[in-house]
Amino acid sequence: MATIKRNCDNCGNEYHAKTADIKRGWGKCCSKSCSAKKREKARPNYNIQTVERNNRIREGKMTDEDFASLPVHRQIYLNNKMFGEIAPSVFGSGRISGITSEGYRIMDGVAYDEFDEPVYNVDPYEDDYGHGQWND
Repeated sequence: MATIKRNCDNCGNEYHAKTADIKRGWGKCCSKSCSAKKREKARPNYNIQTVERNNRIREGKMTDEDFASLPVHRQIYLNNKMFGEIAPSVFGSGRISGITSEGYRIMDGVAYDEFDEPVYNVDPYEDDYGHGQWND
């Protein structure tokens, strides 16, 4: 099995590729992850800001701006995934930031009951400020 030295088309690292793979048009990247990154960058709708936003969301470091830039169906999915709740259907960010000890959904510093009625303002500096909050 013959190999040749090559530089990765994605990261530039030097690696050994099989000559048979090169003849097939394969072996252009040093690893499967580099190959996936190269394919992603080649997509016609590739946008680095979108990739960075999605990485922050995956890492649990989503900001309010990230949440607001998502389509509504994705916002609903994230609220359901994190809290098992749908955001109150009132004017606001649509992002649930926590659940109070009484079970009220916290959105934009206000606790809403199951009927989407505001119950009270929530102080974010209280020790018992909800649970399961997003990381900002």
